[in-house]
Amino acid sequence: MIADQGNQYDYLVASRGADYALIYTYTGRNIKLNMGKLPGDSVTASWFNPRDGKTTAIGDVANKGIQEFNPPAEPKAGNDWVLVLQKK
Repeated sequence: MIADQGNQYDYLVASRGADYALIYTYTGRNIKLNMGKLPGDSVTASWFNPRDGKTTAIGDVANKGIQEFNPPAEPKAGNDWVLVLQKK
């Protein structure tokens, strides 16, 4: 699912179920994904901030090709985010 895994602190971690995917970044770097692993023509995307527990909606995203997601704020150590993708 991850198109650019990264290494060391930029390494991305993902977990996927039948109707959802969670992708974690420790540094808040951009996330490139190979879409189409979840069912449907589009998915609903949002950012979860583990530091304050708040969620920010991104909206519907095409579920094909490679999509790039840009977390809020600038990349740096400790700027962790979870990208949440859900079946529509």
